[in-house]
Amino acid sequence: MLKKILVVDILKSWLKQWKEDFEGKMNFFSAPSFEEAERILVAHPDMAIIATVPRLNSDLVNARSFVAKVKKTFQGPMILISNHEVDYRLVGEVYTNGCKRCDLVETVLGIIHKEDG
Repeated sequence: MLKKILVVDILKSWLKQWKEDFEGKMNFFSAPSFEEAERILVAHPDMAIIATVPRLNSDLVNARSFVAKVKKTFQGPMILISNHEVDYRLVGEVYTNGCKRCDLVETVLGIIHKEDG
């Protein structure tokens, strides 16, 4: 059975690419908002990995609120994704990993490989 990944982002081109890249490797779920991401997590409590941008449309407050709420029950890896250099001050404090958008698939598959031993 394939593990599940939830990616929270609004860039449709990246979401389409990631969906294709994860095909046959992981069950891919995407959410264009933090509210939708919460609904997906309720419906799929067995999500293995969550990857999210630090903000959607400059909405930093909801991003922080989403991460804080999710971390109360979600024990899996949370990845901070960015178009630019990753703010590693957030990685470790809030997220378990960080990567650029272009490196997301490689980062996720590396995490899964380590977990599966």
